Amino acid sequence: MKKQLLPAPQTFINRTPHMSFVQGEDHADFLRRRCELLQKEPLFEGMEFTTDVNKIQEWAPLLLQGRDTSPTAPPIACTKFEEGTDVDYGTLTKHLVRAFVAKGGRYHSLSTATSFTQDGVGGKWRVR
Repeated sequence: MKKQLLPAPQTFINRTPHMSFVQGEDHADFLRRRCELLQKEPLFEGMEFTTDVNKIQEWAPLLLQGRDTSPTAPPIACTKFEEGTDVDYGTLTKHLVRAFVAKGGRYHSLSTATSFTQDGVGGKWRVR
Protein backbone atom coordinates (compact mmCIF):
# COMPACT_ATOMS: atom_id res chain seq x y z
CA MET A 1 0.00 0.00 0.00
CA LYS A 2 1.39 3.37 -1.07
CA LYS A 3 0.95 6.02 1.62
CA GLN A 4 2.65 8.88 -0.27
CA LEU A 5 3.80 10.65 2.87
CA LEU A 6 6.68 12.20 0.94
CA PRO A 7 6.62 13.92 -2.45
CA ALA A 8 8.53 12.57 -5.45
CA PRO A 9 12.14 11.67 -4.60
CA GLN A 10 13.32 14.14 -7.26
CA THR A 11 12.44 16.93 -4.82
CA PHE A 12 15.24 15.92 -2.45
CA ILE A 13 17.48 13.43 -4.32
CA ASN A 14 19.59 14.87 -7.12
CA ARG A 15 21.90 13.29 -9.67
CA THR A 16 25.44 14.53 -9.28
CA PRO A 17 28.69 13.08 -10.58
CA HIS A 18 30.94 11.80 -7.79
CA MET A 19 34.69 11.37 -7.45
CA SER A 20 36.94 10.07 -4.72
CA PHE A 21 40.64 10.90 -4.57
CA VAL A 22 43.26 9.31 -2.33
CA GLN A 23 47.02 9.42 -1.90
CA GLY A 24 49.26 6.68 -0.57
CA GLU A 25 49.60 2.95 -1.13
CA ASP A 26 47.15 1.83 1.58
CA HIS A 27 44.49 4.36 0.60
CA ALA A 28 44.80 3.52 -3.12
CA ASP A 29 44.44 -0.19 -2.32
CA PHE A 30 41.37 0.50 -0.17
CA LEU A 31 39.78 2.62 -2.90
CA ARG A 32 40.46 -0.07 -5.53
CA ARG A 33 38.87 -2.79 -3.34
CA ARG A 34 35.92 -0.52 -2.49
CA CYS A 35 35.32 0.18 -6.17
CA GLU A 36 35.50 -3.53 -7.06
CA LEU A 37 32.85 -4.31 -4.46
CA LEU A 38 30.57 -1.42 -5.40
CA GLN A 39 30.76 -2.21 -9.14
CA LYS A 40 29.03 -5.53 -8.41
CA GLU A 41 25.95 -3.65 -7.19
CA PRO A 42 23.41 -2.49 -9.81
CA LEU A 43 23.40 1.07 -8.48
CA PHE A 44 27.15 1.41 -9.01
CA GLU A 45 27.63 -0.21 -12.41
CA GLY A 46 29.88 2.03 -14.45
CA MET A 47 32.00 3.30 -11.57
CA GLU A 48 35.59 3.71 -12.76
CA PHE A 49 38.87 3.36 -10.85
CA THR A 50 42.30 4.52 -11.93
CA THR A 51 45.82 5.13 -10.71
CA ASP A 52 46.80 6.43 -14.15
CA VAL A 53 48.01 10.01 -13.77
CA ASN A 54 46.93 10.86 -17.33
CA LYS A 55 43.39 9.61 -16.66
CA ILE A 56 43.22 11.57 -13.38
CA GLN A 57 44.48 14.65 -15.27
CA GLU A 58 41.62 14.15 -17.74
CA TRP A 59 39.01 13.70 -15.00
CA ALA A 60 40.15 16.44 -12.61
CA PRO A 61 43.08 18.55 -13.80
CA LEU A 62 43.17 20.73 -10.68
CA LEU A 63 43.89 17.70 -8.49
CA LEU A 64 47.28 17.36 -10.12
CA GLN A 65 48.20 21.03 -10.28
CA GLY A 66 51.45 21.42 -8.33
CA ARG A 67 51.43 17.76 -7.22
CA ASP A 68 54.47 15.50 -7.57
CA THR A 69 53.43 12.75 -9.98
CA SER A 70 56.87 11.31 -10.58
CA PRO A 71 57.35 7.54 -10.29
CA THR A 72 58.91 8.02 -6.82
CA ALA A 73 55.95 10.06 -5.49
CA PRO A 74 53.32 8.35 -3.31
CA PRO A 75 50.70 6.69 -5.52
CA ILE A 76 47.39 8.43 -6.12
CA ALA A 77 44.06 6.95 -7.16
CA CYS A 78 40.57 8.10 -8.11
CA THR A 79 37.15 6.69 -8.62
CA LYS A 80 34.65 8.41 -10.88
CA PHE A 81 30.92 7.76 -11.04
CA GLU A 82 28.77 9.86 -13.34
CA GLU A 83 25.51 8.52 -11.90
CA GLY A 84 26.15 9.58 -8.31
CA THR A 85 23.44 11.07 -6.14
CA ASP A 86 23.16 13.74 -3.50
CA VAL A 87 20.45 14.00 -0.86
CA ASP A 88 19.21 17.46 0.10
CA TYR A 89 18.69 16.69 3.79
CA GLY A 90 17.22 20.12 4.51
CA THR A 91 14.41 19.58 2.01
CA LEU A 92 13.94 15.96 3.11
CA THR A 93 13.62 17.10 6.74
CA LYS A 94 10.95 19.65 5.79
CA HIS A 95 9.00 16.93 3.96
CA LEU A 96 9.31 14.57 6.94
CA VAL A 97 8.11 17.25 9.39
CA ARG A 98 5.13 18.07 7.16
CA ALA A 99 4.22 14.38 6.95
CA PHE A 100 4.60 14.03 10.74
CA VAL A 101 2.31 17.01 11.38
CA ALA A 102 -0.21 15.77 8.76
CA LYS A 103 -0.42 12.50 10.73
CA GLY A 104 -1.23 14.39 13.94
CA GLY A 105 2.25 14.97 15.33
CA ARG A 106 3.19 18.20 17.08
CA TYR A 107 6.26 20.07 15.94
CA HIS A 108 7.96 22.88 17.87
CA SER A 109 10.90 24.84 16.54
CA LEU A 110 13.14 27.41 18.17
CA SER A 111 12.66 25.67 21.52
CA THR A 112 15.13 24.36 24.08
CA ALA A 113 14.68 20.82 25.39
CA THR A 114 15.70 20.62 29.06
CA SER A 115 14.69 17.05 29.88
CA PHE A 116 13.44 13.80 28.37
CA THR A 117 11.49 11.25 30.39
CA GLN A 118 9.79 8.07 29.24
CA ASP A 119 6.39 7.04 30.58
CA GLY A 120 6.81 3.65 32.24
CA VAL A 121 3.29 2.54 31.30
CA GLY A 122 2.79 3.50 27.66
CA GLY A 123 6.40 4.09 26.69
CA LYS A 124 5.68 7.59 25.36
CA TRP A 125 8.31 10.28 25.74
CA ARG A 126 7.80 13.59 27.52
CA VAL A 127 10.03 16.42 26.39
CA ARG A 128 10.31 19.61 28.43
